[in-house]
Amino acid sequence: MAEEAARAAGADQGPVVQRALLVGELVRLRRESGRTQRQVAERLDWSQAKVIRIEGGKQSISRTDLEAMLRLYGLGEGERVRRLVALNRCAGREGWWSRYRAAGVPADHLRMVGFEAGAALIRQAHNAFVPDLLRTPAYARAVAPLLYPGGDDAGPGADPAAGGGNGADGAAALADLCRERRERLDEGGRAPRRVHVLDEAVIRRRVGAGTDPGLMPAQLRRLAAEAALDGVDVRVVPFGRGVHPGMRGPMTLLSFDGPLDDVLYLEGAGGAGLVEGGAPVAEYASAFDDLVAGHALGPAESLALIEEAAAGMGG
Repeated sequence: MAEEAARAAGADQGPVVQRALLVGELVRLRRESGRTQRQVAERLDWSQAKVIRIEGGKQSISRTDLEAMLRLYGLGEGERVRRLVALNRCAGREGWWSRYRAAGVPADHLRMVGFEAGAALIRQAHNAFVPDLLRTPAYARAVAPLLYPGGDDAGPGADPAAGGGNGADGAAALADLCRERRERLDEGGRAPRRVHVLDEAVIRRRVGAGTDPGLMPAQLRRLAAEAALDGVDVRVVPFGRGVHPGMRGPMTLLSFDGPLDDVLYLEGAGGAGLVEGGAPVAEYASAFDDLVAGHALGPAESLALIEEAAAGMGG
């Protein structure tokens, strides 16, 4: 019975998505019961801060506390309770990406990876680098120091108070994480659909020219191979299309099966951040749709441009 409930809860989506789904359910149940966070805290003899932390996904919840909340909301026994208990059990597990925390990879980046592990659709746009899920190991190692120049206290979205490794360790960890993320996407027979949009500058810039002339041609061949996969769409915005929404900077949009808002991950020189639902996410999703429909080449034309760039580099 527990295994069936776990499957119904979508255990293969990973603990970050599990926790987000659980939090969403608890918030909906509280609102449907007509109670405020303060009233829930008073009835359960908790602090209001505890309820806020639970509903914000900042604090795990024991089975005893979860069942107390569900009883307060009018749920005693039954399939829904079993499903939420199973959801909570899955949400408490460590994700495979957690081990990269020791190398100082920023918390927001790891949280994004956790959401990515349970996504049904991944949309990425990049105006300077090949999107991370499309990088070869050599390309990832070459660009990681630029994305992680000073260690955990200067990396994308890093917390200055956090401990961790140095810049070299962090760059190597990001490259390894990039590789492992791509390898794990196809696990369990539930590979997400993916749409990747690149500025033409990405495929024209010869990364590794001074040290490894074959690096960029190999990367472009990887792009072409990925574009040929079912469920993967690789698009290029040519120089001739002028200014376009992708020039705002790198973005990753994650969408899910089930009642979970889209998640937005932004990277830039000032750091990185994760946004869960709301107007900013909708704005970037609209910009991404405009980028694909109004600026990028179609799949066949994009592939031809990638192959042309590779040929020009001797690849």
